[in-house]
Amino acid sequence: MVPCRKLPMFCAKALQQNVTPMVVINKMDRPEARVAEVVEMVQDLFLELATTAEQLEFPIIYASAKAGYATIDPDSPGTDMTPLFKAILESVPGPDRRS
Repeated sequence: MVPCRKLPMFCAKALQQNVTPMVVINKMDRPEARVAEVVEMVQDLFLELATTAEQLEFPIIYASAKAGYATIDPDSPGTDMTPLFKAILESVPGPDRRS
């Protein structure tokens, strides 16, 4: 988890190291959530920083840690954290078994 103010620096470092990005937009339960604005900001940031087309392909998960849900559809609140866990399993590589 990275606070928005540190996102540009964190993304630049992660992409330089070829880390697979995954974006989780939290606090979806708040009425003042600016989902479309945040998604556009993140996409613009990745367009600016990415060095390969693969780095532009990342899952976006919408969540409310407080309410205990995650979803892939920002207009449909989830019922549990399953979409987040699935995205982690599908996107994050496993440990290097050689070490």
